[in-house]
Amino acid sequence: MTPLPVLWAASLLLIAGGVAKVRHPGATVPALRAAGIPAHRNAVIALGTIEVAVGLGAITGVSQGFAVLVAILYAAFAAFSARLVVVGAPGVSCGCAGERALPPSWLHAVLNSIAAIGASVAAIAHTDVPNDLQLVVLGLGSFAIAWAAFLAVAYVPTLFGSYRGTQ
Repeated sequence: MTPLPVLWAASLLLIAGGVAKVRHPGATVPALRAAGIPAHRNAVIALGTIEVAVGLGAITGVSQGFAVLVAILYAAFAAFSARLVVVGAPGVSCGCAGERALPPSWLHAVLNSIAAIGASVAAIAHTDVPNDLQLVVLGLGSFAIAWAAFLAVAYVPTLFGSYRGTQ
């Protein structure tokens, strides 16, 4: 089994999150400050630009080093997400969806950890370049994984938080 779909899905989300940070840096600044990290709009724009570059490098297969960078970024995001949950930052969004509020949750931290592990495995594993049909299937599967992960982070915490049971 190839680790490419997880790496590509993580990279797609990295690109989307990077673009969101570049377009709406103000959404990330409060989260960084809530986590105790000094923040400025220009630093968020730089981070978003790095995310886009690393994600594109990993998807295009420029080098296995990009998979390592994806793993490092997601490990940092996992720690950041967990920190926001622990400090209890109500009303703060991570900023990875731009202006759409994504409150910190353990699910977000866990999915970031899974992305870090998957990218690490991809960096370690030697994977042959897929043929055209495999490329299409892996690409579609990667997109589906990325979309499902986004939907989970965006909606599952709210669903669990709104459930109060019946009496």
